[in-house]
Amino acid sequence: MSGSGAALAQDAPPALRIVDSEQPKPQQAGSPLDRAEPGGNALRPANNPGTWIRSTDYPTSAIARNEEGTVSFSLDVEPDGTVSGCETTGGSAPQNLKQLTCELITKRALFVPKRDQEGQAVAGVFDGTVRWQIPEGSRPAPEESEWDYAFTVEADGSVSDCEIDTLVGFDRSWACGFPAGPVFEPIRDEDGNPVRRRFRMKGSVSVEEPAD
Repeated sequence: MSGSGAALAQDAPPALRIVDSEQPKPQQAGSPLDRAEPGGNALRPANNPGTWIRSTDYPTSAIARNEEGTVSFSLDVEPDGTVSGCETTGGSAPQNLKQLTCELITKRALFVPKRDQEGQAVAGVFDGTVRWQIPEGSRPAPEESEWDYAFTVEADGSVSDCEIDTLVGFDRSWACGFPAGPVFEPIRDEDGNPVRRRFRMKGSVSVEEPAD
């Protein structure tokens, strides 16, 4: 998973592009990261970002649905170097992978904390981007599934009133896990005015014996 565009080998850790919010500095997963000098003011990873998200973390359901994409995130880092909060700030990956990104990084990431002018450790913010890319040769066969749900896109592009009638083979966040705030480009009428619209999503996957 990387913003670098490099393919992810099947047994390799996900590629991970990390950007420090204060001192932008791309890093490649698997390569060592320098630790901050004692008394320095840089907020940097204390452990290898290549271990924050691994290829084995890729949900089999997401692989079956061919779900890939980028996730941008912002971390709240405490003075002791642990992560106390994670917010996704953009990216092309579906919501379930965005949510998983924050869960994994919050649990695994450690940082060398920033220090103030007196040398005391202080809280900070760290921004980064990962790319979820399915390893070659690891795609399982599709499983039987069915979905029928509806949601409203508001005039500002945000989503409301997501209702599920049928959902087999997926969790609720796959259908209705929309983030707060605008999600889609505003829908406009013939006069160019933003309008609300209701969308229904229906589909299924069936598995059958071959005819011959």
